[in-house]
Amino acid sequence: MPLAHPTAHAQWHHRLAALLAWALVGLAQAQAPAPLKAFAATSWGPPFLLPHSAPTPRAQAGLIPDWYAELARALKRPIEVSYFPPNRLVVETGTGQPDLGCFGSAAWDTQDAPRIYADTAAPFLRVEEVLVSRSPTVARLADLRGRRVGVVAGYVYPTLEPAFRDGSVLREDAPTELAMLRKQLLGRSDHAVVRRLTLEHLQQTDPQWRVLQASPWLVSVTDLYCGVRRGGALSLADLEAAQRQLLQDGTLARLLKRYGGSVPAP
Repeated sequence: MPLAHPTAHAQWHHRLAALLAWALVGLAQAQAPAPLKAFAATSWGPPFLLPHSAPTPRAQAGLIPDWYAELARALKRPIEVSYFPPNRLVVETGTGQPDLGCFGSAAWDTQDAPRIYADTAAPFLRVEEVLVSRSPTVARLADLRGRRVGVVAGYVYPTLEPAFRDGSVLREDAPTELAMLRKQLLGRSDHAVVRRLTLEHLQQTDPQWRVLQASPWLVSVTDLYCGVRRGGALSLADLEAAQRQLLQDGTLARLLKRYGGSVPAP
């Protein structure tokens, strides 16, 4: 019986090894969980989203993408986050079927939110909004009478809305938080409403913001949560376990410290 040529024999083994390798890769890909989909708004100011950090809709920097990256690590599943302007986000969230969404609040939810994120975990972050100015003298709403208060256009501020409506406090709109604070530096408003975490981050990274000080009166205190879509690819139990891990092992505290903040937990 003739023997196979050594070269042909080696080639056969090489091809068999290549086929096995491809089969293993295909098996691994078939077993790997599909990425979870999450959506977020581009309107968040720093440090939630850092300015000029987005060459593509999925290449963002800041607390929001960092939180999702840590959540993916805890879940042992990749998360793909897509960012949209607020108006488009409402449409995409309703039609794109995201598996989860974080940094939401019951105070901000539209009537569609309970339908999309039917199950929510416990709040994981508390956000305070404060009044800032060069002279922090506001201890109560009545102290704002006749003053101009810088806010973000389109945003609703429940504690301030009655005073805005009756004209006792003048509303000074700006397109973003940063634009509003720049107007404050230029003296175009007497006070500005800003998240405390945003103020702490800006003052850590740029000395020009350190002239602004927060008044003792709080405009709002809002608890933020993550939610999952009922019937989606992620269960509420898995989300809660991952979130609990990130809170207990100090991951969230480290993220906040990275951006200069120290926000009380809910």
